[in-house]
Amino acid sequence: MGAHGVELILMRQLASCLAMPIAISDAQDQVIYLNEPAEALLGLRIEEVRPLAGRELAETLHATDLDGKPLSSRELPMRFAIENRRATHRKFHIVAADGVKRRVEGTAFPLVSQAGDHVGTVSIFWEVLE
Repeated sequence: MGAHGVELILMRQLASCLAMPIAISDAQDQVIYLNEPAEALLGLRIEEVRPLAGRELAETLHATDLDGKPLSSRELPMRFAIENRRATHRKFHIVAADGVKRRVEGTAFPLVSQAGDHVGTVSIFWEVLE
């Protein structure tokens, strides 16, 4: 997990206790953890897809905006937070790995060490039931 592994380990521990879907990526944009609710929503198991870059995850999920226009990985919250080092929020559609199309909302924010170094990104997302 690199030089700042403790921050990622602590975030992973917290995410494992939360009921909301959470994905964690490292500073190199590798998805390193999906909690159980995230695996269920995405139709993926982290053991089956690791290592997986955030840009590859976006392609795997066939993300589109609410009008059906394909989104680049940079338009999704996880990648935006990594590249811009600031929090973001977006509504969009995905086709989960299990083939189910879902409307989701997602918020992502950068994770920094006590020294101020960027060590990863945390993404919290949920299905919007209409």
